[in-house]
Amino acid sequence: MIRSISFNDRNGDIGVELNGDRAFLRQDSPEHTRAEIPYHDGLNLLEGFYDIPRIEEYRGKKSDNRQTSIQYLVVIYDEMPQHYSDEWLDYVIPKDSVALNPELNAWFENMRTTKRQADAESGPGE
Repeated sequence: MIRSISFNDRNGDIGVELNGDRAFLRQDSPEHTRAEIPYHDGLNLLEGFYDIPRIEEYRGKKSDNRQTSIQYLVVIYDEMPQHYSDEWLDYVIPKDSVALNPELNAWFENMRTTKRQADAESGPGE
């Protein structure tokens, strides 16, 4: 079963992928890095997004502006039965809303912290 979540950040997309019993953190940037992380950490990041109060209010609509300079695009592909969709789902979250929503702000910070930790563990040049 594949479960994946990513968002656009200042230096490229940051994402978590769960594949079977393994979890990976990736950053799609000029370097395109991918590091294995503890499965529990990856699961908490994915499920933590669904747990944010009123997150469905940000579900993307065809008419939404997806300009990433003013908003985050969070993209999810999830084969878990209770979240399953045939297509990728996106959430369009204005950047100024993140600062006003403690749960949303904490989720973005947790993603960035996990990325920094994975970078520190992999060391330079990997």
